[in-house]
Amino acid sequence: FNGNTVTPAATYTDRKGFGTYDYPYGLYVFDVTSLFNPAGNSITITPEAGNDYSINGAYLIVVYQDAGTTVKKIWINDEYDNVWSRSTYSTNNDEATAYANFAGVDSSGVANAQAIAILASAGDASKSKFFFNSNEYTGFWSNYLGTPQIGFSPYDVTAALTSGANTAKLQSYDTAGNGDNMYVMNTILIVEKSEGSVSADFTPATPVSGDKPYTVAFTDASTGHILSRLWDFGD
Repeated sequence: FNGNTVTPAATYTDRKGFGTYDYPYGLYVFDVTSLFNPAGNSITITPEAGNDYSINGAYLIVVYQDAGTTVKKIWINDEYDNVWSRSTYSTNNDEATAYANFAGVDSSGVANAQAIAILASAGDASKSKFFFNSNEYTGFWSNYLGTPQIGFSPYDVTAALTSGANTAKLQSYDTAGNGDNMYVMNTILIVEKSEGSVSADFTPATPVSGDKPYTVAFTDASTGHILSRLWDFGD
């Protein structure tokens, strides 16, 4: 990454054993925070001696802070599942489903919530589905990029979001003999809070009076997206 050798922070593999077409698949995840260059970045992939890879497109996820925007909480769920609903391979739709779980979600004061599904080789029209909790959405084919052989599918899941645990399902759907032979790599959940969800809450320590000069300490238990504070004691 930018000329530096990087060791994977996580690796995920899957292998389905489709007859003689039986190869290991997988995903390498690298933490390149310290090497990131805002002006531009490059990735070079070199196979180890004796290995030969077929590589889908690489992608870079950048999370940054901006005090001038609303609060966002982001879950990045990376795994790797090779899913293919196909009756002749004794695999049905439920079995050809990958799950991405998101725990600890707070749905109070939410302005919007977006899920982004990242898959490889998910380009077959009408042969995939996306679910978020109990809500069903269109599959992934319209966002498929043929040259890098990956796709980034965004979904508005605001209405489906609940507090606590949430689950996304990415499914190969068999319509007439087989579903899409696709590779599930990432699902990212972005929950954005509204600016109107700020609640001011200050508690002074006791005692609150004494001979001047006198210092009173306040405990700040305010919640929400706080950009500034204004003190007014009426004097």
